[in-house]
Amino acid sequence: MQKIEQTSFEKYYDIKSAAELGVLAQAIAECVSSAFQGGVTEEDTIRHMSGDIIMVNREHNSDRVNAFSATVFASPNEIFNSETISDQKGAYFAAATVRKEAQGRGLYKAMNVERVLEALDTVVPLIFTRTQNPRVQAGIEAVLEQLVESNKIGSYRTERIKVPGAYGQMLTKEKPYSDSISFDELNLEAGDAYIILFHIDYGTAR
Repeated sequence: MQKIEQTSFEKYYDIKSAAELGVLAQAIAECVSSAFQGGVTEEDTIRHMSGDIIMVNREHNSDRVNAFSATVFASPNEIFNSETISDQKGAYFAAATVRKEAQGRGLYKAMNVERVLEALDTVVPLIFTRTQNPRVQAGIEAVLEQLVESNKIGSYRTERIKVPGAYGQMLTKEKPYSDSISFDELNLEAGDAYIILFHIDYGTAR
């Protein structure tokens, strides 16, 4: 396991299980539990804690984790055990969350920028995720829009696939909402979610 420290995020590569992260795993689990207010348990988080890139932000002079994300490089078909979504290898944004007490500081936006740039450094044709939260789609699109404007990529296209009952319940205590994007056709209480694919066209950029 290799750790690289940057301005405000620590990145851990090729994590196969929570055991490789030691005590940090418990701090990440507490961050996730705080953000989801009980919809996702610490035990569930630890059990599924793995990824090609694990990113965390810690409180200054503290082991408390304020933000966490996990990225896995694979195809949607591999991740979701499907034969029909896409067999293109991409960057799967498996998790991203900010501790409730740390929300409003711009951490989620900064983390989105970091993980999108990490993905595009590998020139993947696809970034994808699964979510019940329209702000997840809005946040990723905001970064991609900036990259189009700065000619880092040529363009992108968003595709959504509805998955009834994906989670079996609504993961957050309150229904997530976005001013710009509607997820109204999802029955969140039944666990519906979207798989969202962001198709990247690099064009003449880079």
